[in-house]
Amino acid sequence: MEVISVITTVYTVTRAITDYLDQREEKNATTQQITGITKQIQTLLQPLLAPQNAKKVQPQLLGSIRNIGDVLTMTEEHLTLWKESRSSRLISFFDPSSVTKQLKDDAQLLNQHLVILIAAIAITDHLRNQELAPRVIDRDRHDAVGMHVDHSEVNDFWRRFIGTKIPSISNQTFIHRLSLWLGRSLDESSAMKILLWLDEAGTGNITLPHLQDVLEYRTLRESIDVYTRDPGLPLLLCISNNPLNHSRAINYALKLNVTVVQLPSTAYAIAWMRANDRFLRQNDHSSRIRCISDNVRVKNDPITGIPGINYGAGENLLRHIREQNYRFPVLIRADSSIQMTQYVLSYFMAGSTSRNEICEEYIHALASGRNDDSGWKKYMA
Repeated sequence: MEVISVITTVYTVTRAITDYLDQREEKNATTQQITGITKQIQTLLQPLLAPQNAKKVQPQLLGSIRNIGDVLTMTEEHLTLWKESRSSRLISFFDPSSVTKQLKDDAQLLNQHLVILIAAIAITDHLRNQELAPRVIDRDRHDAVGMHVDHSEVNDFWRRFIGTKIPSISNQTFIHRLSLWLGRSLDESSAMKILLWLDEAGTGNITLPHLQDVLEYRTLRESIDVYTRDPGLPLLLCISNNPLNHSRAINYALKLNVTVVQLPSTAYAIAWMRANDRFLRQNDHSSRIRCISDNVRVKNDPITGIPGINYGAGENLLRHIREQNYRFPVLIRADSSIQMTQYVLSYFMAGSTSRNEICEEYIHALASGRNDDSGWKKYMA
C-alpha cells in the first residue's frame, strides 16, 4: 500500500503541474522545460500505478520516486507563488530575474532527478531480467570437454592442440595453440581481435563449449578470417550497453551502406580501438569514421556485481579518444541527461544532441564522404 500511495501522490503532483502550465497563455523556455520534464516523469510513473507493477518496485526505485516527488512539490509551490503571491510579484517587479531564476533552478534539479529515476528504473528492469533469464545447466566435466559438439573441425583442433581432458585454457595459450593449428603466427592486432570475439566478458579463459557456441554456422578457419579482417568503410562506431537507444540511427546507417560496429561499454570500446589501432589511424578522417555514444551507461560494480549508473561514460570515452590522438568525430547522444554534456565544448570535433534528425544528418554526411558538416558540432545541437 505504501508503494502505491507514494507513486499516486507523486503522479498527482505531475498532473497538477502540467495542467496548470498547459492552461497558461504566457509561456517561456523555463516553463516549457518544466512541462516537458514533468510529462516524462508522468510517462515513467504511469505503468507503476498498476498493482502488479507496484509490487515489483525495489527500495532504490521507491527512494528515487520519493526524492523526485519532493522536488516536484517544491516546484509546484514556486509556480503557485509566481501566480498568486503578491510579495513574489513585488520581488519580480523590482528584480524580474529572481522568480525566473528560482524556476530555472527547479527545472535543473528536476532534470537531474529525472536522470536518476530513469537509471533506477533501468536497474530494476536489469535485475528483473536477470531473475527471469533461463539458467544454463552446467554439463559434467566429461560433457564439457568430451567432444559432444557438432563441429568436427573444432573437435579435432581441441583434441590435437589442447587435449580432451582440459576443460579450459588461458587466452595466451589458446592464441599460441591456434597459431600452431593455423600454421602461421598471429600478430598482436589479430590476437586481440580474436580474444575480443571469444572472450567478450574478459574471463581470461576459453572453453570448448563456448568456442562451439560462438562459431554458429561458420567453421573455425572462416571465423578467424572474418574476425581478424578490417571493418568496412565508411564506419560508424556505436558505443552503448543498450543498442535500442540507437536503433533508429543504426538502421539508418545500414540503409546507407555504412558499416556499424556496436561496442557494449567504454572498456570494450577502448580494447577494440587498441586492437584496430592501425586501421583507425590509416582512416582517421570524418569522411570515413565517426562515433556515436551514450552519455550515461549502466555498469556493474566490479566488487559487488550490483549494477549502477556511470554518469561519466560519454566523457571518459571522448577523453580517451582524444588522448590517443584520434581525430574522428564523436557525437554524444543523450535524452534526459543532455544538460550534463557541456564537456563536449572542451574537445575537438565533438558535439551532443537529443535529436534523431541531428544523428541522421551526422550519419548521412559520413555515408556521403563529407567532412564539411557542422550542425552537430556543438552542445545540445
